Amino acid sequence: SPVILFCYGTSNHARCFDTIIANLPADQRIITFDFRGHGYSSRLPPYTFRTASEDLVELIEVLGIKNAIGVGHSMGGTVMTTAAILKPTAFSTLLLLDPVFFPKSGLEGKTDKPIFRKWVPSILRDYCTYGVLLSDSGVVLSCDLDTGHSFYLSSMTKEMNIYDKLCQIEIPLHIVRSGFSYQPGRWDTSFTSPDLVSYFKNGCDTQLDDISHFIPMEAPLTVADFIKEILTRQCNPRLVSSL
Repeated sequence: SPVILFCYGTSNHARCFDTIIANLPADQRIITFDFRGHGYSSRLPPYTFRTASEDLVELIEVLGIKNAIGVGHSMGGTVMTTAAILKPTAFSTLLLLDPVFFPKSGLEGKTDKPIFRKWVPSILRDYCTYGVLLSDSGVVLSCDLDTGHSFYLSSMTKEMNIYDKLCQIEIPLHIVRSGFSYQPGRWDTSFTSPDLVSYFKNGCDTQLDDISHFIPMEAPLTVADFIKEILTRQCNPRLVSSL
């Protein structure tokens, strides 16, 4: 059974996937981790999508990961895509959950909160429980506002305009998008360009009409089902060839 590697979005942390993981086979090898500036990882700037991608590649190399199933949400999906370009042997397939890929044209040159209202309670609890640290001044966010802001800004730089490199990815991948059209200043709308799938050689696209950008938090069982479908295909190659 292949390794499943999870990557989360900016300001979240590795334990946000606990509910999804609980609905996967118990004997499945699964790896989650905290990006720099998040969770229990070190606070070592710069905090950018590019450095996060390089950190992921280094983790893959240190752990000797090959042909993994990559599951990435938001920033995690973008970082995982970049890592697949930098390290082609790392993944056998990718499941990208509303990855941050603004329309190409836009990159050339530049609890009571609404976003939490639709989150599954267990995931909101994990987000709050494992998303804080104890400091001399009390309880603080593990990903502070400045760190999160730095990551967000980096997603819109020319450095992350990797559209011309996406064709280098040969493996199959599945993009799952929110059906809420992008609106500047709204964090619950889709950050994924609707035509993103057209830039990949072997991609498919699914739009979830009633789910926001926070797909893993609002529809964990749906995500778990997508992953199980991948596991079934990889464990039963004859089934794939007959489809």
